Amino acid sequence: MIQLTNGCTCTELKIYPKNWKNKNASTAKDWYIYYTFHDPLFINKYPTGKPVQVKKGFNYFKNLKERQEAVQIVFEATKLKVKEKGYNPITDQFMKIEIEEIIDYEVHPDTPILDALTSALEKKKAELEPHTIADYKSMMLYFSKSIIELRYDTMAIKDIKRRHIRIALQNCNKSPDRTNKYRSLIQALFKELNQMETIETNPVNDIAILKTGPKNKRVTLTLSQRKEINEFLYKAHYPFWRYMQIFFHSGARSSELFNLKIQDVDLKNQTYLANIKKGGQNKIVEKVIKDIALPYWHELISKCKENDYLFSFGFTPGTQRANTDRINKLWKMLVKDNDKLGRPQADFYSLKHTHSTEVVDLINKHQAAEHNSHTTTKMVDTVYDVRAEARKAETVKELKNAFA
Repeated sequence: MIQLTNGCTCTELKIYPKNWKNKNASTAKDWYIYYTFHDPLFINKYPTGKPVQVKKGFNYFKNLKERQEAVQIVFEATKLKVKEKGYNPITDQFMKIEIEEIIDYEVHPDTPILDALTSALEKKKAELEPHTIADYKSMMLYFSKSIIELRYDTMAIKDIKRRHIRIALQNCNKSPDRTNKYRSLIQALFKELNQMETIETNPVNDIAILKTGPKNKRVTLTLSQRKEINEFLYKAHYPFWRYMQIFFHSGARSSELFNLKIQDVDLKNQTYLANIKKGGQNKIVEKVIKDIALPYWHELISKCKENDYLFSFGFTPGTQRANTDRINKLWKMLVKDNDKLGRPQADFYSLKHTHSTEVVDLINKHQAAEHNSHTTTKMVDTVYDVRAEARKAETVKELKNAFA
């Protein structure tokens, strides 16, 4: 039995399953850290102590090695939290705090840094896309290792300064690009903690962004490659081919298209409502369906039932929202690793860049033709002011840049 503050005790902390360190340990079920906590003030409520289980921070790892590393980190942090920081799981308070200072914090300022960041991530998850959550998980694995190595893990979140984050980022030993990515993700978590009143200021804000080398030019498909891919996918995976056509002509992100339900689409007016998630905020934006893509939308909508997602599993309508990660996996399997197609290295998202370039070129031609049809700018000026958005929409609808 471990002796703690104020006459409290707890059993030794252990990890379930017992064989968690073995190479054949299963990640199919949740792992957890467990112990029993005794507080003499709550002897009537918990005569044999309160059983405690900790599951946060490691069960989202399905890879065994990553799960083992993550549970070890959380185990050490939990042990320090209980033994040295005086955490009482019955009151959910730190016993070293004077009673008059106790505030009902969502995350207490005395919470160790890794626990605090994990709690902030749990709160943010609801507003994040699956691929962004994966980015956070990856960052937390490496950043947590760095924090442990530097022995910052026992520090309360309120005591973390800019220098601690800067040194921890350097200790991750990543490229400037990756370090900047980690910086932005950690900054967002500290912002969340600041909004929860856990910390007064965000220590990441003043950490300089590292200079990076010239970015590689995005690889895009040539027109001949587009024609070959177009013909191949039409025969090999028609629903994916149809999605590619809609994506190419939509100007939207896949995450926005995968969120679409039948009620978000107005075929009569050739528009749809996209939920844009940016900067932690949601914004509903009306987007245009081009004439050239309209048949694909009609075909898709005809297969929808009430409240269906347009793109569920198999890129067909269904009741469940599919994960956008499957796009890149399928593109790699069918296109990038295809010897017959010459293994083109352009990724799926490059289609958005290609389309944007073509749209800019074509719209400029439209604008030039419009300008040349008038001897003065009076008509254009007076009409444009009140119909600007409608004119832009009509222009985009009429663009004829086919995929292939």
